[in-house]
Amino acid sequence: MIRKSIILLILFISINGFLFSQNLDFKFYSSISDGDFKNDYRGYALALYIDEIELNTVEDNLKKIGRDLNKLKKSNLWLCWKALNEWEYYDGETYLIICTANLYSENGIMIIATIKDNGESFDWWGKSISIDDLE
Repeated sequence: MIRKSIILLILFISINGFLFSQNLDFKFYSSISDGDFKNDYRGYALALYIDEIELNTVEDNLKKIGRDLNKLKKSNLWLCWKALNEWEYYDGETYLIICTANLYSENGIMIIATIKDNGESFDWWGKSISIDDLE
């Protein structure tokens, strides 16, 4: 259900249709499968490149839904980096990152991240989204 909801949300955000040219598959990530037995981070995420022309449209639509995020949990930050690492990213590039604990969860986060510091960090703002925000 959340997968359908997130795809509907993506369609809502993508007035210009730019997401259709990118891979919309959520990938499952687990810190344990990466050999990190200290942390137990896991979840589904995807990152989509947004060019400058599309950025305003995505930002305007994202501002209309959800609850503003002020801080990211360590597990969400880890998921963001896992999704970003699917790309060859460069400073100044912007990505829409969507993370959820599982594909059937009623909650998730959407982040707009701009890469900086030679790919070592990113500026971001985002929203916590629930299934109720989509109805």
